[in-house]
Amino acid sequence: MVICGIGTADEISGAASQSGNIWNGTWESAWYTLFIQQNGSAIEGYYEPFNLSEHDPGKIQGTLSADGRVFSGISTETGTDTFVISDDQMSYSGVGTVRPNASPNDPGAFTVNATRTSELLDPEHPWNGTWKTDHVINILTQEGNKVTGTHEPLPGIEDDPGVFVGTVSAGGKTLSGIWTETGNFNFSISDDGTFWNGTFYLAEFPSVEPDDWNAAKIL
Repeated sequence: MVICGIGTADEISGAASQSGNIWNGTWESAWYTLFIQQNGSAIEGYYEPFNLSEHDPGKIQGTLSADGRVFSGISTETGTDTFVISDDQMSYSGVGTVRPNASPNDPGAFTVNATRTSELLDPEHPWNGTWKTDHVINILTQEGNKVTGTHEPLPGIEDDPGVFVGTVSAGGKTLSGIWTETGNFNFSISDDGTFWNGTFYLAEFPSVEPDDWNAAKIL
């Protein structure tokens, strides 16, 4: 069992503000779960429908206004998006379109409303939790500076499940180790504990350029 601490709305908002990346986290709209990663004024993310028979998954990317409140970008379907985050940073609303370069007044425009599901804050064990990439689910458990866990491929992804063994750096920000495919990884967690950016490579190919392994916390 993974033990996680759940922050209150004030704690979540405060943590996001301190990191400066107020859009980081997991969000839910009427039809999708969205996983958003902010890096300064840039945003990338992906969304998964609750019902695959009615909607398609996809990715979003774009930039923020100078005050960080307004996101403008595009989605996989080449539609435009404009979202505005709420004052308490717990929801956002806006307009999306289904055509490239369309304006919010386009006849095909639709409204978007999403709510932050929660960001799990545990300063003593920031690596605890369930993490999601575009290929796998990782479930990690941290005890002191040791982390163990598993990874399972998402439905439709051809990959093997495996286990993690890693060590956290003295500052708690970096996790390095191996997983069962004899691969090596190195992850760096965000200040607010909602995502990591990292790389990995197979031990049998040490000279090959490492691949990206980035994940967002969902539980």
